[in-house]
Amino acid sequence: MRRFMIARAFAVSAVAAVACLLAAPESAAENKAVPSVSLEGGWDSNIFNSSTDDVSDVILRARPGLELFFDAFQTTGSVSAFIEFEKFIDNTEVEDNPSTIDLRLSAAKPMRIAPRFSFSPYLGFLETTDSWRRNQLISPPTPGIPPADQIVVGRSKQRYYLAGLRMDYLVSPRVDFSLGGGATKTDRLPSVTDPDPEDSRTIFGDTTVAYRFNPRLSSGVYFSANVNSWDRSPDTRVLSGGLTGTYEIAEQYTLTGRAGVAHYSEDAGPASEGTDDWTPTASVSFVYSKKYFSVNLAASTEPSGGSGFGVITDRLTVYLSLTDQFAEGWWWDLSGSYQRNKSIDQPTDETIDTWWGGAGIRYTATKWASLYIKGDIYRQRDSAGAGGDIDRETVYAGVEFSTFFLY
Repeated sequence: MRRFMIARAFAVSAVAAVACLLAAPESAAENKAVPSVSLEGGWDSNIFNSSTDDVSDVILRARPGLELFFDAFQTTGSVSAFIEFEKFIDNTEVEDNPSTIDLRLSAAKPMRIAPRFSFSPYLGFLETTDSWRRNQLISPPTPGIPPADQIVVGRSKQRYYLAGLRMDYLVSPRVDFSLGGGATKTDRLPSVTDPDPEDSRTIFGDTTVAYRFNPRLSSGVYFSANVNSWDRSPDTRVLSGGLTGTYEIAEQYTLTGRAGVAHYSEDAGPASEGTDDWTPTASVSFVYSKKYFSVNLAASTEPSGGSGFGVITDRLTVYLSLTDQFAEGWWWDLSGSYQRNKSIDQPTDETIDTWWGGAGIRYTATKWASLYIKGDIYRQRDSAGAGGDIDRETVYAGVEFSTFFLY
């Protein structure tokens, strides 16, 4: 029955997301198709995300794609499809092409179907053989928000199905109401390191009522729910609520925060008697944006029921990103994060700490071609030693070709 309800929730979210975009009225504006392909080569110090035997290799990668943009309900909807192909110079036996398939349907801004009423749909499918690539692509495309789960595991193929829908309603000139939710499904395919993987499903929801005191300050209450189901592990639930607020310090500075309490519970299983408790939860983000330069700093502490553990964890995340155009056609970006996942009320007290840093430079040579170089450093430390420590560094350089056609 639980699986049926989760499947139904996913189907309803998916159908609603598609219907909101495909049922859009025709617009006189020009719709656009953007085909592209990126070709890159680089070095990876640990292609298997192994904690015992780091295997490095030179990798060549091609990523063709197509994005369709269309006007609907006073916004721009988009449908995109990208496929990645990898060529390993030394370890050709691990090639499984296409290595990544990324399909998405979304809206650039909320779709306004009435003066006070708008929707934001999202639909996605992701298949990949690299859990780090999964972490970067699985979250909905919200600028400045870090990946929800930063734990990586060994190389294996996984499929993710995502569907979500958010509704915003202006109750009065000063009162905003927001309601959103969706579902995800994760299929983990058998591999040499994990011949019997465990699939999982998630239903999530969030609602907010905020009062706008003045054009720069708004505050209110929120409530969120997250239910995770596993094939064999105990199911988990996290319910939280509290106060939320947004303050525009100045024209370029915005501060957003939440503070409240969360109730988490976990069913009894072979390795646990179950969990049922309360904990404080909070999050804060600071955004600065001026012309081509932007800074985003975010931090949160909350219980999570869908981590790489498969159990409820106490999660702390700190994230920083900077980007700027320092010359005509030249861009740079710098990002970094720290995340701690600590098991809650488990027989084995386990903590996984992850650090990640990335930087890149991009040069737009022409309207249809750009050159880039990027690098990442990743560190994962397991206090219990069950999964072992993981170190990984990557450096890539490439070129991206793209153009557009009106239709």
